[in-house]
Amino acid sequence: MLEPWSLIVDLALLGVFLLIAVVIRRFVSFIRKFRIPDAIIAGFIGLIVGPSVLNILPKITRIHGDFTEVITPLQSGTLLTLIYHLMGIAFIALALKSSEGKGRTRSAVSGGFYMVASYAIQGFIGLAVTLILMLTIFPDLFPSFGFLLPFGFGQGPGLASQMGKLWSGIMVPGTATSAFPNGASVGLSFSTIGFLWACIVGVPLMNILIRRRRRRGEPEPGFGKPPPPQP
Repeated sequence: MLEPWSLIVDLALLGVFLLIAVVIRRFVSFIRKFRIPDAIIAGFIGLIVGPSVLNILPKITRIHGDFTEVITPLQSGTLLTLIYHLMGIAFIALALKSSEGKGRTRSAVSGGFYMVASYAIQGFIGLAVTLILMLTIFPDLFPSFGFLLPFGFGQGPGLASQMGKLWSGIMVPGTATSAFPNGASVGLSFSTIGFLWACIVGVPLMNILIRRRRRRGEPEPGFGKPPPPQP
């Protein structure tokens, strides 16, 4: 359960980090060119100044009568809860948008097929890498570690963190030790790497595809409004 003041402090800090990220993105051409999201930049700022690295954020003491509460900002548990709920709100907002994709049924079906195929390929690659690591340098690696790849790259931070959190509840047989400690944080790391991969690798590839289709006179990729028919 979130304490009210802890939630307010974390939301305020996240707002400040997002504001700084917007300014950085505005003046750094590299970030603007590869369309790295403001949330990723803000996340790295929070990681650096937060308790995991520099730990320079001051703790806040709240005094209410005889009760004293010390608030440590940006705790992983609070952030995970925020991600879980805010991701749901984000997808609800996407569903409220009007659709202009009439006439793109074939394109949508093809896109859905490619998405499902990419998830399967990512899961196979993740499982293969996990097996290689278990047979070589990490024999105690959690067997489902590689399956976080399609969750992080294809589904985003909400599902990746929750699957990691679910797996972290699995205990080593005969002990009270988690078989996959910090699973939620690992899931978020996978999703962050997925966002960076999409920006640094995916955006240039998409720009190449768009230029190639323009040269051929073909419609640009996507599910937006189809071009008007030729007279």
